[in-house]
Amino acid sequence: MTDASVCPICNERADIYVWFGEHRMYRCADCKTAFVHPVPSKSELDEFYDRFHRRADEGGWYDDAESRAALDFPAKVDTIARLIRRPARVLDVGCGKGGFVRACLDRDVDAEGIDISRSAVDYAQHATGVPAAVGDLSGEHFLGCKYNCVTLWATIEHLASPQRMLKGIRGALKEGGYLVLDTGIGDDWLDRLLPGVVQWYDPPQHLFVFSREGISRLLERNGFRVASIQTSFERNVVRRVAKNARGFVAAALLRGTATITLLKIRPPYFTRFPLGNLMQVVAQRLPDGA
Repeated sequence: MTDASVCPICNERADIYVWFGEHRMYRCADCKTAFVHPVPSKSELDEFYDRFHRRADEGGWYDDAESRAALDFPAKVDTIARLIRRPARVLDVGCGKGGFVRACLDRDVDAEGIDISRSAVDYAQHATGVPAAVGDLSGEHFLGCKYNCVTLWATIEHLASPQRMLKGIRGALKEGGYLVLDTGIGDDWLDRLLPGVVQWYDPPQHLFVFSREGISRLLERNGFRVASIQTSFERNVVRRVAKNARGFVAAALLRGTATITLLKIRPPYFTRFPLGNLMQVVAQRLPDGA
């Protein structure tokens, strides 16, 4: 393995940026997006997510992450409600146990979900009581251009091929429909102060850490127009101010110390600092041939 690779978004040179056990993350010299290279095998990822989705008493941590994410659902439904005129249809990709779909339905927003996990979809259907299907948008059933909005919460950074997912999402959307996603942001003010330390650098869970420029190029090259990017999403202003203040304090304490270098060369399953900004992106499906 060399210390350089090629960015899968813009094909420019990328240099090694973070070491994480056997995984390496490279960062593009042009768009500043970081990515894992080589991509872990399907069997490696399957093993990782098998552990990830176990109950907490079995060593898993998905339930904790899902419960924290659910606190943002009301604010995210507000975003969707502002974008689309009713009646409209929403598809939540990577719906998990259906929490966001439930939040939409409770606000009279017609929504359904899709997820590759059969157990999660079973839970969504029978416990959460929402319409959901097993799949990954590659089947013809979902390529009907029938949705006004597709949501992709904390998912795109996990994908070995974001381009493939965006192709499927574009096929599911009506012309002019919206894709709304969120993902951890790299190359923002906090990442520049604490390079490679924020919580998003976390392979093999996160295979990408997108910069604002990187996610924009990815979307634009796959048939979307970026309508807006919020680079520090929080469900309310108080949380945003508190989170930014915490980031500034951490940067003041750590910046310029040897700790930064040590944190960029770290063992697997390192307990990361709870630092990092979340970006929310709204993009609109362009007409075919545009």
